[in-house]
Amino acid sequence: MLLGASCLGCESRVLSAVVVDGRDAGAGNGGSGGTTGSGGTTGTGGTTGSAGAAGSNGDPCVISCGPVACPVVANQPRVLVTSPSDKQIGAIAVSSDTLYWGTLPSSSPGEIRSMPLAGGPSTLLAENVIVGELYLDGSTLYYVTNDRRGGFSLFSVPTTGGTSRMVATGSEIWYLTSDASGIYYGQKTATGATTSRIMRIDRATSGVAPLVEIPGMLWGFAIDGTNVYWAWYSNGGTLSRRSLAGGDTTTLRTSAAPITFPVIDGDDIDFVEGINTPDVCQSSIWSVSKGGGPPRLLTPGTSGIDAGRLARDATHLYWGRGSHQGAILRTVKGQTPEIMAVNQANASWVVAVGATDVYWIASSGSGDEVRAVPK
Repeated sequence: MLLGASCLGCESRVLSAVVVDGRDAGAGNGGSGGTTGSGGTTGTGGTTGSAGAAGSNGDPCVISCGPVACPVVANQPRVLVTSPSDKQIGAIAVSSDTLYWGTLPSSSPGEIRSMPLAGGPSTLLAENVIVGELYLDGSTLYYVTNDRRGGFSLFSVPTTGGTSRMVATGSEIWYLTSDASGIYYGQKTATGATTSRIMRIDRATSGVAPLVEIPGMLWGFAIDGTNVYWAWYSNGGTLSRRSLAGGDTTTLRTSAAPITFPVIDGDDIDFVEGINTPDVCQSSIWSVSKGGGPPRLLTPGTSGIDAGRLARDATHLYWGRGSHQGAILRTVKGQTPEIMAVNQANASWVVAVGATDVYWIASSGSGDEVRAVPK
């Protein structure tokens, strides 16, 4: 029996006009009585307008872009999928024409569905799951589900539907990625452990073997065909590098604060540094050369942005800012960040980049939604 549907009105709809308020668009930690500037002119593709200054009374969650206000790209998000509050959307993935999402319910069974990005009815791909990760690898969709007792499993299913296949099991599986030779994921070494590892699944043999053993908690990793780069925490954050073939480990960055969510950016690794707890807003985005050297701050300002997972395309770096006053942002390296969408509650953890749009999960008054804006 299919329990519940996580696509309530899958035809895309546009959200009502969103006002850029002082908390989301400020130029810094202004005093009371500050004003909110114009968010730009709405239109196809949007234009850039000044976000104005903020009257925040020292609110640390103001997005600060340094000496100038954060520009705002004036696009109205549209809603592709809605899900009731008892079926939280746990993960999304996008291809050139299809959206995939999985639910993370509190008690009832969840499911994985797909639908055309242009809108229309959804298709059930898997049920009786509790989905925390999705990863699209060509015509195969990988997903992580758990049994609510500490056991996690990695499955694969064809994107066109069919029988799911168990690929691996373990403790708290997260952070999926791939290259031409294998599928990679992170996991705790055991339930309740404070150590972790990166695992590799060989495409040719389906054999599973550890790639990296980590004396702390893994907070994301990236691969580039030559090396693996991983962020981990043990009494401070560290960004490390090692050849996929093995050998010595090189430290690229250390910090008293957590380092999280590294992504490949050409010859650099971009990463988040700071506390990622919603409404603390003490994180920022940095970049460091793959070969090492001084890190460079990509998000100028003094108030932090409470950044979540990073995503890249050929031109921009994208991320979500968490908290109840969330936002979706982007930047070109060396330029001031832009705010793509404001008032996106709890949008920090999942941002997916498609061919023409950026997609994320945000909370609404009645549940979760998958939203999108043009790039």
